[in-house]
This record gives sequence, structure tokens and C-alpha cells, in this order.
Amino acid sequence: MTTLIPHPVRLQTGDNGGFRLDDDSVRVTGVDDLRDLAELFVEDLRHDTGIAIQAGPVASGEAPTVHLELVADEADLAGLPDTTGVSPSGGDPRAERYGLEISSTGARVWSTHVEGIRNGLSTLRQLAASTDGALPAVRILDAPRFAWRGLTLDVGRTFLAVEEVERIVDMLALYKLNVLHLHLTEDAGWRVEVPSRPALAEVGGAGALGDRPGGHYTTSDLSHLVAYALRRGVTVVPEIDVPGHATAALRAYPELTSTGEAPEAVVGAGIFASALHLDLPGTDRFLADVFADVVALTPGPFVHIGGDEAFGVSDEEFAPFIEHVVGLVRGLGKRIVGWQEIARADIGPDEVVQYWFDRADDFAAADLGSMPEGLQIPPELAAVLVEKFAKAGQDVVRAAERGAKVLMSPTKHTYLDVPYAEPSADPAQEESRGRIGLSSYPGATVRDVLDWDPERLLAGLADGAVIAGVEAALWGETVADAADAHFLLLPRLPGVAEKAWSPSDATAWDDYRDRLAAQGSIWQRRDWGYFRSSLVDWPEA
Repeated sequence: MTTLIPHPVRLQTGDNGGFRLDDDSVRVTGVDDLRDLAELFVEDLRHDTGIAIQAGPVASGEAPTVHLELVADEADLAGLPDTTGVSPSGGDPRAERYGLEISSTGARVWSTHVEGIRNGLSTLRQLAASTDGALPAVRILDAPRFAWRGLTLDVGRTFLAVEEVERIVDMLALYKLNVLHLHLTEDAGWRVEVPSRPALAEVGGAGALGDRPGGHYTTSDLSHLVAYALRRGVTVVPEIDVPGHATAALRAYPELTSTGEAPEAVVGAGIFASALHLDLPGTDRFLADVFADVVALTPGPFVHIGGDEAFGVSDEEFAPFIEHVVGLVRGLGKRIVGWQEIARADIGPDEVVQYWFDRADDFAAADLGSMPEGLQIPPELAAVLVEKFAKAGQDVVRAAERGAKVLMSPTKHTYLDVPYAEPSADPAQEESRGRIGLSSYPGATVRDVLDWDPERLLAGLADGAVIAGVEAALWGETVADAADAHFLLLPRLPGVAEKAWSPSDATAWDDYRDRLAAQGSIWQRRDWGYFRSSLVDWPEA
């Protein structure tokens, strides 16, 4: 039985017993062009298992090795299924495929690209952690189903310090997720320093929901996070959400409002009409300054421009606003990702549309009773809310008509801020289970994250729509700190990775449940808190 998540495309077990990773007895070799990867593997292995091996050459007659090898051609990897979608790094999706073979003489990881070697080492780490270093004889040939596999992290409502985001990057890397989409701007706070507009961080970054501390990332912080993630195969996609969710920005620059007065600070969860307007003086210059500075800080090929829930913007001005920003960001040499509403503007085949709102039928019936309970909704926004959300059912159709790729983030399947439906195996976690997760969402079990297929769901939304990949989302309304974030991320995040990487027919619940249980030992060693779902037989704490 394999303990791997995501499940590999092809796995064949051997009968020669494999070999054991012991402290200081095994060295990682073949590192002339892969030294940094080898050193990172050694570091991660120590955190995951406590085993301290070394990276470097092995003399003749020494112990078995973990050998890393870049090969000139794909050879036996060529028969793997093609990876579909959009690569967040801008590279060839085939670069992520790899081979891993373990025998009595050691382990060999090979690929045509560094990205593949990195994925193979993630697999090796999981095998070592689940066997206390007694590696089984196995041959794995593997490739991702989708090229884009990510997580949206809302630091706008709840600011997370650099080291806390690093830990989440480590989670992504372990499960071969390759995008960290940082939702940097919100009504509640602006989380990135913009050198040309210092008040955004100084004023807009001062707040957060409730009594949570505010904060922001300096330019050096963001550059550090980008480099930290890139070393682990994760591309940071920054989001500057416009034209809506603009309260923090307008508090910093009230001259961009129609009255010249700053809006009140947002202290509770809700839906607000604060927005930027192109017809107001200075807005176009503000947008140019912000996006130029953010592009300079993030070398990846994509920038997320938001576009969701622009309730303070009329339909007549929304499309020109999005088209203006798309042109602006294209002019800076970047490709655009935006929430599904951007499909209502004149976008093109280079854009990525992120599908999220799967409650269109409720709002088409003007069902205000289905609105999230406990959220602040000004009465004057109620009718606007119903009208705008009722149009969401055609967003994917419009995206397909324009040739844009669709990134799958449906609320019912990939939003990780949903309450857990099943109780915890640890009664001490029940208070957290009742507090963390938006109560307006129906509860979902750990099993529910597996009960969908991205391509089949997309095909049912629009004929001819083309998938970009899969991205989960962790929103911050009920996340007070990093511990709460871990509680919602684990054990659901590995399920997202399984859906994004493994073949559509690879996952059966009984098998997946056992593989998921095996991850608990890694999380405990890493001090990653997690929800101990009663559906899973977890290791002893």
C-alpha cells in the first residue's frame, strides 16, 4: 500500500527490500547542477523524519545513495499522460514529470528538468516519513494532471507574518502544489508596501477584522517570500483586487473618493460598496503606480487583478475599468488572472478567469434568504447584490467564448473556510470546529473535498471551456491567526492536491483515507496543527 498524496500516475512495487535511510549513512549525489535542491531535500527530510543525511559525493564502496539525475530526453517518461492547463511559471508543463526508483542499492530520481527532480524528492520525503526511513523497493513514473495547482491565501482580512506564510509554502511544496496566490488587498487591510504610494501600507495596512493586529509586507518581505517559494517550486501570484474591496485603499487616499472623505474602517465581516472609479481624477495614475511597483517585486509571469464583488461599480463602468487594468498590466509584460466577473469585459485568450461562484441559481431567483448570515449588508446593496450575482451563471460561458482559460475554484469544492461537518476525534477541538469556518456555508466532511471532478464540472458550465488548473481558497473571516489557518488547511489541502495532480480515476475514499492518516506523523513533527477528523484513523499524538 502506498502512503503517497497525491497518488502517482504509475507505481510498481519491487521485491528486493529497498534500503534504509540512516543518520549520516546516506549522501545525496549527482548534485553538480542540483546542489541547492539536494541541500533543501536534506533540510526537509530532517524536519519530516529527524533523519540527518548529507549532500555531496560518495566515495567508492560507501553506503547507498540518493542520486539525482537530469536526463537529456524523456525516455520512459514520454508515455505518461499529458499535463493540461496553464503553467504558473510560464514554462513547459511537461517539465514537472519525473521518475523515482528505489532498490537495495539506493534511490534514483530523474527528470529532464529541475521541476521534475523537485517533485520526485517530495515523493521520496513522504515515503521516508511514513516508513521511518525504511524505503520500499518501488518504481514510480509520475506527472501532474493539471499544470496550475494552487492556494489563494487571504492575508487582507487577517495578516499573517512572513514566517507563517513560509510554513504554508512548505505545506504546498510537500503536496506538489505550485501556486501561492496572495490576496493582498481587502476592505479590511492593504498588505503590501507600494513605494510610490506609502500611505497604502502605513494607513491601509493598519487594520484587520475585529481586534486582530494589522500589518503589511515590506518590499524586502515580499521579495523574500517570492524567493522562498520559488526555491520550493511555488510561484507567488500577487493579487491587487480592483475595483471593489477598496476600503483600505480609499482610507489611505481619500482624494480618490467622490466626496474626498475617507470611508470608515472595516472591523467586521461584510459586503461593502467601496470601489475605485476611473472617472474620478487620479484613479488612473493610482492604478499605474500600484501595478508598476507590484510587478517590479514579483518576477512571475502572472498578476491577479481581482475584479470580484464590485458592488459599488455600475455595469456600464465595470467593463471599461477591467479593460483599462488589463491593458495596463499587459503593458508591464505580465499575464492577467482575475475572478470570474472579469469575463464580463473584453478579455482575450491570454487571460485566466478564476471560477468561484457556484450559487448563481440561488441568486437568479432573488433568494436573499440564501445570503450568508451574520455578514454586514447595507440595505441599499441588497438589490444590487442579487442583480450582480444572478449574472454569474454566464461568466464561464463568456470566458469560453473569448478563449480565456478557466481556473477552477468552485466554492462548494475548493473553499477551505467551510466548517467541518464531522466531529473531531479529539474532543478538545470541538470548540474550534464550532468557531472556525463560515457558518453560512453548509458543513463539509474531509471526504467531500474528493467528490468532484474539475473537467466534468467545467464541461457542465460551458461548451468548449478550457481548464487552466485547480486552486483552493482560504478566506480569513473566521481565521484569527496562523493556528486557525492550519486547522482549516489540514487535512483538506492534500485532497485538493490529489484532485489537481492525480488521474481522475485514481482516488477511492478507503484508500485515500489510509494515505491521509499517514500524513499525520509529518504534520506532528513539523508542528503543523490539524483537524483530527473522526473519519480518519490518525496516528497517536
